[in-house]
Amino acid sequence: MEHHNPLEQFAIQRIVPLHIGGVDVSITNSTVFMVLAIALITLFLTMSMRGGSLVPSRWQSMAELSYEFVGNMIRENVGNEGRPYFPFIFSLFIFIPGIGWWIAGAILAFSKRPTVDASSSGGTTNV
Repeated sequence: MEHHNPLEQFAIQRIVPLHIGGVDVSITNSTVFMVLAIALITLFLTMSMRGGSLVPSRWQSMAELSYEFVGNMIRENVGNEGRPYFPFIFSLFIFIPGIGWWIAGAILAFSKRPTVDASSSGGTTNV
Protein backbone atom coordinates (compact mmCIF):
# COMPACT_ATOMS: atom_id res chain seq x y z
CA MET A 1 0.00 0.00 0.00
CA GLU A 2 1.41 3.36 -1.04
CA HIS A 3 1.44 6.12 1.51
CA HIS A 4 0.85 9.64 0.14
CA ASN A 5 1.12 12.93 1.93
CA PRO A 6 -2.03 14.97 1.14
CA LEU A 7 0.01 18.19 1.21
CA GLU A 8 2.08 17.13 -1.82
CA GLN A 9 -0.61 18.48 -4.14
CA PHE A 10 0.10 22.02 -2.86
CA ALA A 11 3.87 21.90 -3.39
CA ILE A 12 5.26 24.73 -5.53
CA GLN A 13 7.41 23.26 -8.29
CA ARG A 14 9.65 25.18 -10.67
CA ILE A 15 8.75 24.64 -14.31
CA VAL A 16 11.09 27.20 -15.89
CA PRO A 17 13.91 28.35 -13.59
CA LEU A 18 14.71 32.06 -14.13
CA HIS A 19 17.02 34.38 -12.23
CA ILE A 20 17.12 38.08 -13.10
CA GLY A 21 19.47 40.34 -11.20
CA GLY A 22 19.90 37.80 -8.44
CA VAL A 23 16.13 37.49 -7.97
CA ASP A 24 14.37 34.18 -8.48
CA VAL A 25 11.52 34.86 -10.95
CA SER A 26 10.98 31.24 -11.92
CA ILE A 27 7.77 30.13 -13.56
CA THR A 28 6.11 27.67 -11.20
CA ASN A 29 2.99 25.53 -11.29
CA SER A 30 1.27 28.24 -9.25
CA THR A 31 2.22 30.86 -11.86
CA VAL A 32 0.80 28.70 -14.64
CA PHE A 33 -2.51 28.23 -12.80
CA MET A 34 -2.85 31.96 -12.09
CA VAL A 35 -2.07 32.96 -15.68
CA LEU A 36 -4.51 30.36 -16.96
CA ALA A 37 -7.20 31.62 -14.55
CA ILE A 38 -6.64 35.22 -15.69
CA ALA A 39 -6.83 34.13 -19.34
CA LEU A 40 -10.10 32.25 -18.73
CA ILE A 41 -11.63 35.16 -16.80
CA THR A 42 -10.58 37.61 -19.52
CA LEU A 43 -12.02 35.30 -22.17
CA PHE A 44 -15.28 34.97 -20.21
CA LEU A 45 -15.72 38.72 -19.72
CA THR A 46 -14.70 39.58 -23.29
CA MET A 47 -16.86 36.96 -24.97
CA SER A 48 -19.88 37.56 -22.73
CA MET A 49 -19.91 41.29 -23.54
CA ARG A 50 -18.91 41.03 -27.20
CA GLY A 51 -22.45 40.84 -28.57
CA GLY A 52 -23.96 43.15 -25.97
CA SER A 53 -27.68 43.52 -26.45
CA LEU A 54 -30.62 45.13 -24.71
CA VAL A 55 -31.94 41.68 -23.75
CA PRO A 56 -28.82 40.00 -22.37
CA SER A 57 -27.78 36.43 -23.03
CA ARG A 58 -27.00 34.14 -20.09
CA TRP A 59 -23.28 34.90 -20.31
CA GLN A 60 -23.84 38.64 -20.64
CA SER A 61 -26.21 38.52 -17.68
CA MET A 62 -23.61 36.75 -15.52
CA ALA A 63 -20.96 39.33 -16.42
CA GLU A 64 -23.32 42.27 -15.79
CA LEU A 65 -24.52 40.84 -12.48
CA SER A 66 -20.92 40.46 -11.29
CA TYR A 67 -20.13 44.02 -12.34
CA GLU A 68 -23.23 45.47 -10.70
CA PHE A 69 -22.79 43.44 -7.51
CA VAL A 70 -19.29 44.81 -6.95
CA GLY A 71 -20.30 48.33 -8.02
CA ASN A 72 -23.24 48.40 -5.61
CA MET A 73 -21.16 46.94 -2.79
CA ILE A 74 -18.57 49.71 -3.20
CA ARG A 75 -21.23 52.48 -3.46
CA GLU A 76 -23.05 51.24 -0.35
CA ASN A 77 -19.93 50.88 1.78
CA VAL A 78 -17.66 53.69 0.59
CA GLY A 79 -19.81 55.94 -1.54
CA ASN A 80 -18.58 57.65 -4.70
CA GLU A 81 -15.13 58.05 -3.16
CA GLY A 82 -14.59 54.33 -3.80
CA ARG A 83 -14.97 54.58 -7.59
CA PRO A 84 -11.20 54.79 -8.25
CA TYR A 85 -10.78 51.44 -6.48
CA PHE A 86 -13.49 49.65 -8.48
CA PRO A 87 -11.15 48.02 -11.07
CA PHE A 88 -8.93 46.59 -8.33
CA ILE A 89 -11.82 45.32 -6.18
CA PHE A 90 -13.64 43.88 -9.22
CA SER A 91 -10.45 42.08 -10.31
CA LEU A 92 -10.05 40.54 -6.87
CA PHE A 93 -13.73 39.62 -6.71
CA ILE A 94 -13.53 37.80 -10.05
CA PHE A 95 -10.05 36.29 -9.63
CA ILE A 96 -10.29 34.78 -6.14
CA PRO A 97 -13.61 32.92 -6.53
CA GLY A 98 -12.77 32.13 -10.15
CA ILE A 99 -9.53 30.38 -9.33
CA GLY A 100 -11.17 28.69 -6.33
CA TRP A 101 -13.95 27.25 -8.48
CA TRP A 102 -11.49 26.22 -11.16
CA ILE A 103 -9.19 24.45 -8.69
CA ALA A 104 -12.14 22.78 -6.95
CA GLY A 105 -13.42 21.59 -10.33
CA ALA A 106 -9.99 20.26 -11.27
CA ILE A 107 -9.65 18.44 -7.96
CA LEU A 108 -13.09 16.87 -8.38
CA ALA A 109 -12.47 16.00 -12.02
CA PHE A 110 -9.11 14.35 -11.46
CA SER A 111 -9.66 12.81 -8.03
CA LYS A 112 -10.09 9.10 -7.61
CA ARG A 113 -13.66 7.99 -7.83
CA PRO A 114 -14.81 6.12 -4.73
CA THR A 115 -15.15 2.42 -5.18
CA VAL A 116 -17.76 0.32 -3.50
CA ASP A 117 -16.71 -2.82 -1.71
CA ALA A 118 -19.60 -5.29 -1.65
CA SER A 119 -18.33 -6.84 1.57
CA SER A 120 -18.55 -3.52 3.41
CA SER A 121 -22.29 -3.15 2.85
CA GLY A 122 -23.13 -5.98 5.19
CA GLY A 123 -23.76 -8.48 2.41
CA THR A 124 -26.97 -6.79 1.27
CA THR A 125 -26.12 -5.56 -2.19
CA ASN A 126 -28.75 -5.03 -4.79
CA VAL A 127 -27.67 -5.92 -8.28
